[in-house]
Amino acid sequence: MSKPTRPNISVPAEFAVQGQKADFNEDKILNGFKSNEPDVLSGENFNKFIDDTYKGLNYALDLGDYVNNKLLNKTQISNCILEAPNGVITYSGNTVTLKAGLKVLIPQGRNADGTLRNVEYTLENDITTTVESNRNENACVVLSTTGGVWLWTTAGVGSYEIAPATNLYYRYFDEDLNYFRETTNGGAYHNSNVAVVAIINVTNGNVNSILTAFQPIRLFTSADKSYIASMGMPSNKYINLTIGASGTKYTAPANGYYNICRFTNGQNDQYVDLVNKTTGFFVSLQKDTVGVIRLYAPVRKRDVLQVNYTATGSGEFDFFRFYYAQGSESEAN
Repeated sequence: MSKPTRPNISVPAEFAVQGQKADFNEDKILNGFKSNEPDVLSGENFNKFIDDTYKGLNYALDLGDYVNNKLLNKTQISNCILEAPNGVITYSGNTVTLKAGLKVLIPQGRNADGTLRNVEYTLENDITTTVESNRNENACVVLSTTGGVWLWTTAGVGSYEIAPATNLYYRYFDEDLNYFRETTNGGAYHNSNVAVVAIINVTNGNVNSILTAFQPIRLFTSADKSYIASMGMPSNKYINLTIGASGTKYTAPANGYYNICRFTNGQNDQYVDLVNKTTGFFVSLQKDTVGVIRLYAPVRKRDVLQVNYTATGSGEFDFFRFYYAQGSESEAN
């Protein structure tokens, strides 16, 4: 849809409080109000008041639809469910049911200008699928643009920007293409027009529980400001790394921070450099006395960091870690 045009609304704000003929001036009359009416809430003035009020209301509704449409087509979201008036999913024994009215957003590639192309799909009626008796696993419940519903093994589903080897994964979400992709019997990947709506736990074909039933998306509000402010800060999840020889390079697995601690023995020119070879950002510290050098360097996913040092490291004062940034794709796992 095209951007709505702001209407020309001539209702003076003070009419809501005063609304008397004495407040009419030439500008108000020229804007459409009648000078021969006693106030704004009677006769032709009342009709104009109502007309202008509805113009403003309709403009607000149209603008909301426009912004919502632009959001859905330009913003990558992880939760595909837009509406669920009757709930998302129920189960009984080996039968899984997706509920009527469920509206999902299904990724379907990109537009010519590079923006995301996402398609809305709404279930008109309840739809069911039967779990095979030999299934013993956690499984993704997926819905297609044709109204089909089936199960994907979660162990075979990933999210990548580069296609994984077909012998490791046979379904994944391609963040660059904006498509779910799958392969059959290790063949070439092809696009699949689906959305994942839930994850269930299955034993011998019977559903034990719904591990995750994705809920309708929502926008951030002012109440989320503390959470938003924490995004990108170091989380409490980290991985210990083995430091190589001076000059070794490391590729960041996600957005986060490299943190290093090295012991200095009092010799001259004991130093540590952390150099981001991708961006050029670097930090460095030198010590000529016995002590400790502690440094950290922020990185983006796939940035290459080079570590140069002469500080030798010893015991508890010797570690090299990668801390995931708050909100990074691996921080919550």
